[in-house]
Amino acid sequence: MNSNQDLKAYAKHKGVFLWELAEYLSISEATFTRRLRRELSEDSKSKMILYIDNISAKKAKEKPSRSRTP
Repeated sequence: MNSNQDLKAYAKHKGVFLWELAEYLSISEATFTRRLRRELSEDSKSKMILYIDNISAKKAKEKPSRSRTP
């Protein structure tokens, strides 16, 4: 089984790309991808889930609403 599949699936479900999570952590995408090669501790996963939620909420606020104009 691939490492951190639950974390990757959660990010995908929330509409957060892994590069966005890496940017949020101020590290390169390559570094973040290498970290995900090994299973993270439960504490680290909990923090990542919180970060994913933060990014998702921020994206929801920035998303312009689509309104129809006649």
